[in-house]
Amino acid sequence: MNIRKAKTKDLDRIMEIYKVAQDFMIASGNPDQWGHFYPDLDTVKNDIETGISYVIYDVSNGEENIHGVFVVATGAEPTYKIIDGGQWLNDSPYVTIHRMAGDGTVRGLFQIACDYSKGLCQNVRIDTHGDNRTMQKLIERNGFVKCGTIYVRDGSPRIAYQWAGTGGTVPLETERLRMRRHVSTDGELLHSLIGCDEEMHKYTGWNPYATAESALSMVQEFIESYSEEYFFGWAIELKDQEGAQAPELIGTIGAYDYSPEENSVEVGISIARKYWGRGYGHEALAAVLKYLTEDKGISLVKAWCAEGNVGSKNIMEKCGMKYASTDSENKLHYEYR
Repeated sequence: MNIRKAKTKDLDRIMEIYKVAQDFMIASGNPDQWGHFYPDLDTVKNDIETGISYVIYDVSNGEENIHGVFVVATGAEPTYKIIDGGQWLNDSPYVTIHRMAGDGTVRGLFQIACDYSKGLCQNVRIDTHGDNRTMQKLIERNGFVKCGTIYVRDGSPRIAYQWAGTGGTVPLETERLRMRRHVSTDGELLHSLIGCDEEMHKYTGWNPYATAESALSMVQEFIESYSEEYFFGWAIELKDQEGAQAPELIGTIGAYDYSPEENSVEVGISIARKYWGRGYGHEALAAVLKYLTEDKGISLVKAWCAEGNVGSKNIMEKCGMKYASTDSENKLHYEYR
């Protein structure tokens, strides 16, 4: 499964999927949430035009097959200002998932949408109708906490939920890059960008993305470890690309092996080879070093690279990391204090 922003050409398929969802809700005892009237064509067109609508798709025989659609809205949701019978987990900035639907042929679409939204922000909110038992179970299964009751524009009540992330996983932005939490759909992309490149494997000396299975396993390990303070994996994306339908994934950066005795962590970074020589590795590593030492209070950051990896050595030294030692496998170890 892949995710991209919805395009105007997707409109007919998106409306088909919403019709499937409407019929399912009505048949399963939830006729009032969407009926056969919501979301209407104008709402879906506006979602696409404002860039908040996303589709979930796979590719077969060179053709895209769209199986799901959802909206991720940024900024304060007006109907969330008042909440009865409880309170939100915090008042921090959040994104909201709206209008999630699938065509009924693929399982796990809601988790994919949740993972993507969690990668955009540490706080995600969502609401659903009291009769929508299926969605309530999915929401709670994905780590959301029931917070109370909100009222949509027509005054009818909805159950309100929030997910609040923890640990060292707050997204970072630089002039050209955005580093966000890894989501489940990143594994396949990382394998295609990094794992299949023999020359890159030679330079890095160690490649957790060498097979599709290992790439997916690594990404899943990152996702499951987001509650840990100093273990994280971020996707590195290009931002603000003219004409792009979605941010372009160019690599990954992570921190692991926290030592409380030294108050230290180790970092690792991989940039797809076609993006080498543009300063992206330096830009990403510098931002993470600053985050770890200034925001998280880490005293020592470690990294290593293969002896022949001149590019990585230059990036680390440019970021202020100092050579520390060479081990028995001719790996060069660097430190940043």
